Amino acid sequence: MLHIKANGPVEGDIFPAPAGRPEGDTRRAAARKRVYLKADALAVELDAKAAVINLSETGMTGESDARIIVGEHVEVSFSGLYYVPATVRWVHGRRFGLKLRARPPFIGAANEDLTRDIRLLVGQTSRRAVVRNVSSTGLQIETDLPLHTGQQVLVKVLNGWSILTRVAWVDGIRAGVSMVEPVDLISF
Repeated sequence: MLHIKANGPVEGDIFPAPAGRPEGDTRRAAARKRVYLKADALAVELDAKAAVINLSETGMTGESDARIIVGEHVEVSFSGLYYVPATVRWVHGRRFGLKLRARPPFIGAANEDLTRDIRLLVGQTSRRAVVRNVSSTGLQIETDLPLHTGQQVLVKVLNGWSILTRVAWVDGIRAGVSMVEPVDLISF
């Protein structure tokens, strides 16, 4: 049974107004769409810029100022909603070699369509998650991943898109995360 306790009278909605809004204003910052999407959540420990030097279907050579370690698992972002899992095979100074565990989305594209700029995300902790709702500003996830406000989390929907987020709030196993770069998830 669900019990709701309100501090004083509540007009128009059963939930109290979010902090920073006029009293009685229960509107959300953006419309939500309820979903049930299985996902993985990766707590990001390193978010670094890198450049592609050489790329194939199974591997790549790159360059970055970030310190990555041989054997480390990374996620490579070639474009906003697509992250390719990889393993660091070698590091020499600023250069590194990765073994890609999935084919990059643009193999076969014309050279002028490709960008050299990529992002490397490193995180040791990845857990199963469920995306419960999406909006134009973020999403709500359920996971047993230990999260804290301000932390970056990569949410990877199984057989679908991935999105880099920042934790806005945590309530037990539920967390509200806002998108680092705005994307219209509702249209997906």
